[in-house]
Amino acid sequence: MATPETFTISARDGYPLSALHLPAHGNPRGAIVFGSGTGFKKEFYLKFSTYLAQQGYGVLLFDYRGVAGSAPAKLKGFYARQFQWGQEDLGAAWDWMIQQYPTVPHIHMGHSMGGMISGMYDQPEKLHGYIFIASGSPNWRFITWPSRIMVWLLFHVMGPLSTRIMGYFPSPWFGLGQPLPAEVGLDWGRWSKSKTFLNKFFGKEIPVNHYEKVTAPIHAFLIEDDKLATVRGREQLLELFSQAPKKRHLIDQNMAQGRKVGHHGLFSSKHQESLWPIFTQTLEEIITTQKSPSL
Repeated sequence: MATPETFTISARDGYPLSALHLPAHGNPRGAIVFGSGTGFKKEFYLKFSTYLAQQGYGVLLFDYRGVAGSAPAKLKGFYARQFQWGQEDLGAAWDWMIQQYPTVPHIHMGHSMGGMISGMYDQPEKLHGYIFIASGSPNWRFITWPSRIMVWLLFHVMGPLSTRIMGYFPSPWFGLGQPLPAEVGLDWGRWSKSKTFLNKFFGKEIPVNHYEKVTAPIHAFLIEDDKLATVRGREQLLELFSQAPKKRHLIDQNMAQGRKVGHHGLFSSKHQESLWPIFTQTLEEIITTQKSPSL
């Protein structure tokens, strides 16, 4: 059984990030950095990551700056941006993981936002592959009805107003996990409103477009009963990875044995026997078919 190791890593700009390392059981088959969804603390993915570690994969979980274990004592007035999560925080996570596992395949796994920001990592040539779980553009126009109405209200009215009042984004008010720094919540809204998604921000908040440099394969999973991550949203995200080979997957109700999954239910242990092996099979496909990147 893999024993989690909790510690602190320094982001690229020195900000302390709370992290949790699950060592690979036996000889490591690969190394995974797992990118959390917005507002999800790293422990939410612990059971799923423990399963991956038992299959021979080292896994690193971490909290983005301003979230859960990486949040300051007082969130009001704390400055953080979502592009910092992808550039400074994710970059440091991969720096650490590659140092710990220099000779095995490196795979980025991300849930929701964790897949969305993966292309901001500035050394994609070091990765063997990507697995996205319920990841896609947050463009409110792509959300399934009637959830589309609530998302529009959240990012156009309730989110900005509550953030102005509280000085941070009160995600728990809306059932969206951990509280977020004010600008992170507003970034989420900006990305949702942008018809061209992140293209609007390249050369500005996102100085360099590393998405177009990714050449490792991407496996993008959607879930049939997910009302937030849709086909249109996934495709707008995948368009950013113009040089990467892509495989699209759908987890349907038959695969889930009739159980609800939704946007984040896959990480519940009730899906361990039915759905989790799908991802170890995908990992195996990546490490056996992809050429070694530059280390």
